[in-house]
Amino acid sequence: MYAAKHEKQYAPRILESEEMKKLLVIDDQQDNLISTDALFKAFMPECTVITAQSGAAGISTAQAELPDTILLDIIMPEIDGYEVCAKLKHDNRTKHIPIIMLTAIKTDIESRVRGLKLGADAFLAKPIDPIELSAQVNAMLRIKTAEDKLRAEKANLEKLVSIRTAKLKESEKKYRLLVDNQTDLTVKVDLEGRFLFVSPSYCKIFGKTEKELLNNKFMPLIYEEDQEHTMKSMEALYQPPYTCHVEQRVKTMNGLRWFGWTDTAILNDQGEVVEIIGLGRDITERKQAEMALCDSKQKIERLHGIAHELEECTSEMEVYRTTIKAADSVLHFSLASLSIAEGESLVGKAFSSDMASDSQRESCPDTEKMALEIYRTGISTFLVGANQAQFQSGIIAAIKDIGVFRVCSAEKAAFSQEDMRLLELLLDHTGEAVKRIRIWKKLEEQAIHDPLTNAYNRRYFNHIIEQESSRASRYDHQIGFLMVDIDQFKQINDLYGHQIGDQVLQQVADLLIRQVRDTDIVVRYGGDEFLLVLIEPDKEISMVKQRIMTAVDELNQTKSIASFPVTLSIGVAHWEPGSNRSLEDALVEADNEMYESKKSKKSKKSKKSKKSKKNGNPNIPILGSF
Repeated sequence: MYAAKHEKQYAPRILESEEMKKLLVIDDQQDNLISTDALFKAFMPECTVITAQSGAAGISTAQAELPDTILLDIIMPEIDGYEVCAKLKHDNRTKHIPIIMLTAIKTDIESRVRGLKLGADAFLAKPIDPIELSAQVNAMLRIKTAEDKLRAEKANLEKLVSIRTAKLKESEKKYRLLVDNQTDLTVKVDLEGRFLFVSPSYCKIFGKTEKELLNNKFMPLIYEEDQEHTMKSMEALYQPPYTCHVEQRVKTMNGLRWFGWTDTAILNDQGEVVEIIGLGRDITERKQAEMALCDSKQKIERLHGIAHELEECTSEMEVYRTTIKAADSVLHFSLASLSIAEGESLVGKAFSSDMASDSQRESCPDTEKMALEIYRTGISTFLVGANQAQFQSGIIAAIKDIGVFRVCSAEKAAFSQEDMRLLELLLDHTGEAVKRIRIWKKLEEQAIHDPLTNAYNRRYFNHIIEQESSRASRYDHQIGFLMVDIDQFKQINDLYGHQIGDQVLQQVADLLIRQVRDTDIVVRYGGDEFLLVLIEPDKEISMVKQRIMTAVDELNQTKSIASFPVTLSIGVAHWEPGSNRSLEDALVEADNEMYESKKSKKSKKSKKSKKSKKNGNPNIPILGSF
């Protein structure tokens, strides 16, 4: 079912949570189920594998076990993988479970598109590389964990809103009862809206005398934007039950305040409205709480959208800029900076537009020592600036174990506990996005590098040589090849052991990497063979060969590689676009030249060995003739 065997040391250990994750594998072939179970035990022991041998059994198992990810074969009797996927994605219990579809037959684009349209999250063709599969499964597990977290947060938010709404309704109910029985603010107006009576408390709130108010209209005391709404609400006074309730902002002596009014019409004997009595109460605090709750709800919903944006980021800098943008546009923190830990220091990575200049950054309070403490402890704190400082308040919050986020304001006590809570929610998503990107980068490095020598592996070479040959053809430049082999490497392992052999491989790889440019590629081509790919060689390839040989001689003199001399056989070739030979021909040429070099050395050593035996020294070690 899977590709060629991989050594266990190549397997990426990805899952960070200690919680065992459940993987459901649905496949009608028992051999495939057994091999899949063995693979995950070897490469992802943190996961528990459950299996089903038919589409119907897979659906039942998924509904009962609710696994974290499903691996689904397409070609199965009775119910194929497409129908299974459709049924699972239409079931509320299983629709959130990521599905990876596997097949060795239906690998065309139409089959993939069909699977994705039915709700599949990924599509892999058999035979499957274990590293690619484990990386894909890990990605699905992380996505599901993030989505589960978002759904939990949404459920908590809805619960919180429900509780607060119930409390507000209860508060409003009590408020209405009080209004019905209170006469703190009492007015009587005629049908033109002129005051006929005002209570002393009303005069006090507006800072006016009774004389100043009587026979004047009440409407000018109402905030302009609420006047039309007030007039429309009062139309209800002219029909049964001749009452209305209106909430409005009014211009008190202490500025704009919210008031709730219960108005009742007074009828004459003919049933006509002649006057209106209003009972009012200050509801500013309640309205502010409602608006704060609404604002908080909107911000949390927008932060959930930012979380999805962060999941789409492909680089750390993109994550940092998205976080700064969210702090400004969603949380309205216009003065903010994001710093990431590098060694023992915090290095600024992103700043809000209002803190773009160096002078503005320097005018922020010196918080480096405090920021390092917050980074170590992970406990957010409020900042209080000195009287002479430009910034008077702020927040420092940790970005998991990655760095810190700082917010400043020129106003005193500009930030609330709610601001800190929302910032921490944003930074939690930021930290997860950064860790995801770092894990993927690590996986990419593991996938293209040889773990022993840190040189590139054959897989990377096969991928990059196609790109480089296309680029060479486009810009008409050469590609140089040097095939390098460590002489008598098997005897090194036999005489000194594989640990010394590994050290020689590492030292030779380091030497080769140092002798070429950063744009060139050093590949571990085989057991003790290396391939150097020179991109647009600026000198003769033979000069690079000579430089390597000189470097080896110098290290042998100082015994920097090993306690015995180490020599290399090197074959050289180059490829030019438009030539009659292929890249494979150039590689064969370099390989042949390298083997000719080895053959020549063996011949010389054979003559020297015969001469030594003839002179009575038959036991001279072979390595001594390097």
